[in-house]
Amino acid sequence: MNSNHYDIVFVGGGLVNSLLAWQLKRIKPWLRFLILEKGHTLGGKHTWSFHEQDVSPAALEWLKPLLSAVWPFYEVAFPKYHRIIPSRYFSIRSRKLHEVITKELFENILFDQLVLRIEGNRVLLENGRQIQGQVIVDGRGLHAWEPATLGFQKFLGLELELNHPHGLKGPVLMDATVTQKDGYRFLYCLPWTETRLLVEDTRYSRVPELDIEGTRQEILNYCLSKAWQVNEIFDEEQGCLPLPLSNGFIQGGRCPEDVRETPLTVGMRGGFFHPTTGYSFPCSVETVELLLSAHQESDWQPLLESQKKRLLETQSFYWWLNRVLFCSVADEKRFELLQHFYQLPDDVIHAFYSGRMAWFDKLRFFLRTPPVSVFAALRVWNWGTVNGN
Repeated sequence: MNSNHYDIVFVGGGLVNSLLAWQLKRIKPWLRFLILEKGHTLGGKHTWSFHEQDVSPAALEWLKPLLSAVWPFYEVAFPKYHRIIPSRYFSIRSRKLHEVITKELFENILFDQLVLRIEGNRVLLENGRQIQGQVIVDGRGLHAWEPATLGFQKFLGLELELNHPHGLKGPVLMDATVTQKDGYRFLYCLPWTETRLLVEDTRYSRVPELDIEGTRQEILNYCLSKAWQVNEIFDEEQGCLPLPLSNGFIQGGRCPEDVRETPLTVGMRGGFFHPTTGYSFPCSVETVELLLSAHQESDWQPLLESQKKRLLETQSFYWWLNRVLFCSVADEKRFELLQHFYQLPDDVIHAFYSGRMAWFDKLRFFLRTPPVSVFAALRVWNWGTVNGN
């Protein structure tokens, strides 16, 4: 597409923009739109996983072409117990997302495009080209962050080919029986085939830095402990997800110059993610469904503002939970909070991940003798108290 004028310009080819453009092509094929992606592929290098309860049945239907794997259950393991949770679990790998969506949208995507800035309805590129859009959707990823206001979920994952079957029948979301270090640590395993799997070392830490080489060796040591003989490391992914301790990060108050560029910020950039897991997939799908429901694209801005307002009103519990996790529990004891959580009923666990916890679900989170006292939890209720300390 050689024109510089479009109905919609998607800045960034991440999850939300890719899904939204893909579905718009099917629903409103007459729209002229363009995706500007700075890299060579859509979606970067990620594995997105989600529970069946995280998305609507309708969304699950249109997501089917992107699915890399589906399992009927998942497992968690802690020093005190091992548990299998009977709930369908799904994974989408970015390379499949790229393959499926580019096949349908190849005329609507420009790769290797560095955006300098957005001015009103214009996008200025490094090569001097100016792209105009009646609507501009900014999905370029995270703003800069203030480490003091956040905890972090950081991870390194290796995709491995083994010499012999690993024996896993489903995903292991958390194996916290490993040595605890750098905060709460667990291993995450997704079995793609009988001999191929993703093994990820994840830490809930107060610092964003991760020793890549050391963590890579920790993963290989974990495989040795499972008697998994690694034949080949054929891929690797890493990341660091912000876990806000207050609503300041969600509101984007620290980057007003970027917020003024365009009001249509989506995904992680707009603060649409789960504060305690850092995962953006459920919020991304919800955003896509919300915008697709609009009669016209001029309605997108008030819809996004309404969604963000609702998130700000409903997620205070998760910000407080982060403060409890990072400010009330010693590093080596953080696993006990998750160990307690996974003893709760299935419906509470599902509500937690989907971000739809009722008040009684939240109350049950601190029943059955939690590993942190109610006094210690209440002491960090206000961000100002934590910030002052």
